[in-house]
Amino acid sequence: MRPIDNIHKSIKKLQLKASAELDKRVHDDISRALAECEKRNSAIQEPNLWRTVIKSPIIKLAVAAAIIIAVLVGIHRFDGSIDGAGVAWADVQKAFLAQSLVHLKYDNGAERWYDLQTGHHYYRDWDGRCVFVDRALNIRQVYYALRGERISEDRPTIYKDGVIPPWDPKTAWEAIVEHWEEIAENERSGHWEVERNMERIDGKRLVRFDCYYDDAIGRRLLIKEIWADPETRLPVKVRERLSFADREEQKREFITGEFGFPETGPSSIYDLGVSRDLPIIKHYDKVALPSIIEVVEAGKANLENFPQQYRAITWPADGDSTIEVVYRDGEKIHHNHYFNLVGEPDYCLKQPASAEDVKEWAQTQVPVNVAVFDGSRTYIRRNPHPSPSFTTEPEPRVRVTRGTGLFSSSRPHKQLWPYISQPATRFELIEDMAEEMSGYIGLRINAGDICREFYIDPDHDYICVRWIWWKQRSGSWEKEREYESSDLVRLPEGKWYARKRVLITYPDPEKGTSRGGANWNVDFKVLEENEYPADVFNGEKLLEGAKVETY
Repeated sequence: MRPIDNIHKSIKKLQLKASAELDKRVHDDISRALAECEKRNSAIQEPNLWRTVIKSPIIKLAVAAAIIIAVLVGIHRFDGSIDGAGVAWADVQKAFLAQSLVHLKYDNGAERWYDLQTGHHYYRDWDGRCVFVDRALNIRQVYYALRGERISEDRPTIYKDGVIPPWDPKTAWEAIVEHWEEIAENERSGHWEVERNMERIDGKRLVRFDCYYDDAIGRRLLIKEIWADPETRLPVKVRERLSFADREEQKREFITGEFGFPETGPSSIYDLGVSRDLPIIKHYDKVALPSIIEVVEAGKANLENFPQQYRAITWPADGDSTIEVVYRDGEKIHHNHYFNLVGEPDYCLKQPASAEDVKEWAQTQVPVNVAVFDGSRTYIRRNPHPSPSFTTEPEPRVRVTRGTGLFSSSRPHKQLWPYISQPATRFELIEDMAEEMSGYIGLRINAGDICREFYIDPDHDYICVRWIWWKQRSGSWEKEREYESSDLVRLPEGKWYARKRVLITYPDPEKGTSRGGANWNVDFKVLEENEYPADVFNGEKLLEGAKVETY
């Protein structure tokens, strides 16, 4: 076996005992690596060389050991020589393990810990959400108070044949910096481009990677800056642009984080402040009953076979509920959302109203939200409401993104089959069906202190005619909200839909809310190509006169 293979094997297992012969082999390899570095005169090129050296999986950890020894003996510049007589292999092991934990603390209160040896990742967000990921076992645990007092456990990655690849210990550079270095060397990666710069901070010469992203409308945005020490090969700090939602909520555009390398860190999600008394709800390793799979698959089939070209309108049968007008043509969608302000004649739909009345009324109104997916980009425009009694943003704003991620709520036909967004393994059959639900199929998802019940009509395309949210309070189950769909009718193509939809919200003592709800009429009309309004799927029109947000 070659000396370099011995080194790689030793670093991976960290089990070799110190020996004079091994020390000599290590130092020989270090000398060769450092001699190569001496040939490079440009500081900008130093990371390129290191990237070349560690591209080989056989020697990347050997180079990590070389760096650690260099640090131990005080090497601060590449001069092609090293005095390693006093460095034992045990010191290499100790130093390598000492740098196995990376801690990143942001100025908004969020924190991350990376265990480079085990693959464990801990994250405590600024809003209290806590996450633990074990990549070696492919397990993720999440706690978020807003979603109930429980810990959700799932599989973050689906592997072919269920075989989890062994975790490969990494250096801090590999885990944090290497991805951006690769893009800098290759000039581009998809919509990403990275520039490499050198910067002196507090007297120390650091490499800085500026990470740019081409947004959905072609603008080049600086999304991340990451600083690292090219000598120690350790990350130093990072500056990240927040996502749109976080910018809105935190009222800031960037957050900055400082890297540290503590000896100890969290060993479980409980060390992040999560109570040990909470139940752990596992969303895997459960076998669904054939009868449950049949119901879920039947619902999916009916959703997929529902007409793809239509106009859908929902409007209140009474009260001031919102009004929705949706056009769909295959993968293209246009969704207008209106406020119906009872008591204000200029902004209120007169009752009783038909679908045609709603279309006519909508032509005189400004939708508070307009969403368009044109086949590749999503445009969401928020308009100020013209009513002086309604407080809205002073100017229109448009958010533009790639893909359809924001459009699940813009497909009203999906409300007929809400349960199919969950895998069949999460359901159990409801055995104790109430008499009023006779003839339906009941499915339940029980997640600790939260429960969802779905009642499905097998005689009408497996539509979910009732959907109940339960929450456990003080040891007893209480309803949070309830949806009911009724007045089922058939489209000319033969598919069923519900013309009536009711929402009931129940009192919540913790939030101080009382019982409420809404009652909507629903109208679907299948359209021909020439029946769509002109330019209805042109998202570019929404940019006119508005402040544009992307990423």
